[in-house]
Amino acid sequence: LTLFVIIMDTMVLSKILTKTEGDVKVSFSDRDVVVSKSDFRFIARLQEGNYPKYDKVIPAETPIVWVISKDELLDALKRILPMGNESSSIRMELTEGKITLKAEFIEYSKSASEEITVGYHGEDMSIGINGSLLMENVSNIDDDMVTLGIISPSAPVVIKPEHCEEYEDYISLINPLVLA
Repeated sequence: LTLFVIIMDTMVLSKILTKTEGDVKVSFSDRDVVVSKSDFRFIARLQEGNYPKYDKVIPAETPIVWVISKDELLDALKRILPMGNESSSIRMELTEGKITLKAEFIEYSKSASEEITVGYHGEDMSIGINGSLLMENVSNIDDDMVTLGIISPSAPVVIKPEHCEEYEDYISLINPLVLA
């Protein structure tokens, strides 16, 4: 098994490493880092450049937060995404205590909608987001509940596990999409 990635995802790598036994070999070239064991090889491209400081990109606090069941969210996304357009854009409508996920493909007159109970108390709002990215990021979380937080509907969505172990530090960021 060989995995090629542009940016090394430490959560994915740690999951693979904990499920296998044996020595780990780490090697570097001028372009790549390779982590390998007897049954797999993980290759990540090294990137050079000026990157913004993470604390400038990731909001320190998100005043608008909702808590949702990981399994319920993933199941709903699996059901509605096939009914959306190729870009996988979905609309998330937040109201008191619930979130409605909507996907539609107007050209083919198909759409889907799912409603999920969430821990959210605040103003009603709509957010556009890439549903495939949301599903990928949420599926990497090792908790039954996830939190999604924003500063405003036009700001990036911060995705975290509700409970983190002391040694774990997982955070994911997805930029919002413009809703039509």
